[in-house]
Amino acid sequence: MALPQGVIEDEIEVVEVAWDDREAVRLRQMQRDDIAGEFPLSKEPGPPPSVSDCLVFLIARRRGEAQALAAGGLRRVDDKRAEVKRMYVVPQFRGRPLQLGQKIVEALERRARQLGFSQLLLETGTFMAGPRKFYERCGYQQDEAFPPYLDAPQSVFYAKDI
Repeated sequence: MALPQGVIEDEIEVVEVAWDDREAVRLRQMQRDDIAGEFPLSKEPGPPPSVSDCLVFLIARRRGEAQALAAGGLRRVDDKRAEVKRMYVVPQFRGRPLQLGQKIVEALERRARQLGFSQLLLETGTFMAGPRKFYERCGYQQDEAFPPYLDAPQSVFYAKDI
């Protein structure tokens, strides 16, 4: 799964795919497996996203290749807000130099604006220090709980006006 020697940042593309795209499914499963492996007692609060409520799903990959290296989606909350769902970067591709997580977040923000949303929300676990720092670096600020997570004591909530 390693990128060949000499791969540079602009060889990465972020593309919108169907919810049931093979690579989208694979990365969502990797995300769930990673969380379950690291935090075996954690339970997903609220309903999991699905084809019926996930408006957009994006993957990042090397141009011309099918294998996804990062992913993320959007779920509608209301007319003005959407929720970031299933953000994931394959562990060996996290951080610099490719910054795939940031590329996915920026693309989700652009797509959300195109769809008429003015704010993005997200929920993550209180125990997820790495993702929390990442979202804060991307300009997200801690915020109040939002439906369907109103009774989720192990969750932290973030928002960003876009």
